[in-house]
Amino acid sequence: MNRDLETIDVSKFSPLEEKNNDWSELNYTEHINEKDIIPLMEHIYIGNMSSGSKLQELLDENIECILYLAEKKKPQELLDWYDRENIMHLYIPIPNNTNFDISKHWDNLYHIISDHYGHQRNILIQDERCISRSITTILYWIIRESFETKAYIEFNKSGRILNFLLNKFRMVRPILCPNPGFMTQLREAEREFQQKYIKG
Repeated sequence: MNRDLETIDVSKFSPLEEKNNDWSELNYTEHINEKDIIPLMEHIYIGNMSSGSKLQELLDENIECILYLAEKKKPQELLDWYDRENIMHLYIPIPNNTNFDISKHWDNLYHIISDHYGHQRNILIQDERCISRSITTILYWIIRESFETKAYIEFNKSGRILNFLLNKFRMVRPILCPNPGFMTQLREAEREFQQKYIKG
């Protein structure tokens, strides 16, 4: 099933020591030869552009859904293969642009990930380089889920968990780094959840 989501709606984390790191000088050439389909946490995988065409790896990892966040659409023959293998493919056109308002897609993204995670179905969240868009989406999902289930207390009683989560996932893939505009939107979301669930 292939669906373009541009116009439609659709606490179980291990705490780590939080560090205040600045990733602005990160060397993006590191880890260039890592595995394309990367297990980030249970049932949630991330990947770069080529990960969606690693057909045997998708089957080996039992990927049931690909959430594709990019500007360029995939070739029809690849989408047809997903259909034959019963892999759902959801496309949301999101540029890696610091001025882009990714928050307008967050409700859709949150419900897609929650549905698969809640039903223990493996989902691959894919963008072009697996650096910014995919991890931004996952960070928002965990932050929101953590506040709604009160799991944020496991991380930080004040609700300041964004840096903590990013550091955790960088232990799996060190080059993960939301672009500055996406980080600003994540911090705004975190503050809103703090206001609603802690200070409200």
